[in-house]
Amino acid sequence: MNKHREQMEKRVALVLLAYAIGLLLGEAVRDRMYGGGGEESYGRRRGKKGGPWGDWGRGGKRWRLYSGLFVLLKQKIMLGAAVIRRLVKEVAESFRRLVYGHVRS
Repeated sequence: MNKHREQMEKRVALVLLAYAIGLLLGEAVRDRMYGGGGEESYGRRRGKKGGPWGDWGRGGKRWRLYSGLFVLLKQKIMLGAAVIRRLVKEVAESFRRLVYGHVRS
């Protein structure tokens, strides 16, 4: 509960910023784990049809059913530390471009 409107607005803004960053990062992790064809891809593990859960791995189409934020919060991330650092850097840069946009100086 907030007693002042200004505090409520700040809290809502903070929650929306956290949601946006989480969503962007989750989408990047989801694409890398399930949809990316890179060496670090989670789908390289053996399974019935392309991943550890059959059609859910690399080449499967079902991974698109879940949002990146759901994957980020609920799935075990099976990526190396270097890959995660690179994804975080890419997401931070895309978030910066989203917030600041193209500003002529």
